[in-house]
Amino acid sequence: MPVRVHRLVASGRSAPAPATGRSDTRDPTLSFVEFIVSKTVLRARRLAASTQAFYCFYCSLPMWERDCTAHARRLGVPRAAAKLLRCTAEHLLPHADGGPDLPNNIAAACVFCNRMRHQLPTVLPPARYRVLVQHRVRVGTWFEGYPALAAWGKQFATNAAPSRAPSEA
Repeated sequence: MPVRVHRLVASGRSAPAPATGRSDTRDPTLSFVEFIVSKTVLRARRLAASTQAFYCFYCSLPMWERDCTAHARRLGVPRAAAKLLRCTAEHLLPHADGGPDLPNNIAAACVFCNRMRHQLPTVLPPARYRVLVQHRVRVGTWFEGYPALAAWGKQFATNAAPSRAPSEA
């Protein structure tokens, strides 16, 4: 049963779709794909996030659900980097492969890890992908293009989680 219609805009961010469910005609430069989030998926994501203490299933970094700006401040990273840590529902067995919208098939993952897993030519099994991601976080190569987040993640992964990201020179 649908509860929320969202649009995925060119920047990769999700935003509520217009009440009509049609494209936003105010800005014709935006391209987007609409998708529906079911109550079952929302509940399963919230349960998984709570069980995981709001840490990503793959990279183990802290995620946010409602306030990106506050999360960015807490981590000491730019807001653009913090956007990558938004909590999403990750289907362990992908929908495309018949994965159901049930709690035992849904983990909470940051938007970056979720997207990257499904951009691979062959989707890796969750356990194998988690090992790959955590290794890249430890060596500081997972969040390429976001040096503050990469540095913060590297320190976090080595159990020396800073309260803020190290300053960049």
